Amino acid sequence: MRIVFTGGPCTGKSTTFDAFKEMTSDTGYCEYVPELARVWLKHFEKYEPEKHPSVNREFFQNFLETLHKSNWVGAKENGIVDTIYDRGLPDEIAYRIFFGMEDNSGLYIDCQDTFTYDKVFFFPFWDEIYQIDEVRTESLRDAAAIEFNLRRAYENCGYEVIEVPFGTIEERVNFIKEKIYAE
Repeated sequence: MRIVFTGGPCTGKSTTFDAFKEMTSDTGYCEYVPELARVWLKHFEKYEPEKHPSVNREFFQNFLETLHKSNWVGAKENGIVDTIYDRGLPDEIAYRIFFGMEDNSGLYIDCQDTFTYDKVFFFPFWDEIYQIDEVRTESLRDAAAIEFNLRRAYENCGYEVIEVPFGTIEERVNFIKEKIYAE
């Protein structure tokens, strides 16, 4: 099973992802893929600033799309039964739209035909927990626009998004576990 956690910036998605991983990692047959942009933004800022999106947005966007595909294929080739992703390939469609980049229509086809997910958990904007950090620097207005684009990208790719309700991290993890393991 392939599961995606997605939602706008600073909605508790990655915090819930980390807690979910901690609470379920004893199964031994699940891979957890952290948010790629967060990892690589820090790397490029420190070691390869010419590849940072503030300098080269097109490179960064294409790089992330390639990594998403590579992680998807890698899990399958390695016989991983379940993979949980902190953001999926349709997220990159949303970010292309947000940044006014050239449409990559091939990305829609890839998201619908090849690089698919079984469940999509969507973390809605939650202004009470919204805070900027060293990587997530979006304004409230930008975060809301990104959230809108994310929901639309997943729905346009044919996904039914499961909205994760507001609550404690434990409540959110339990909600997700119930939705995954109820079937």
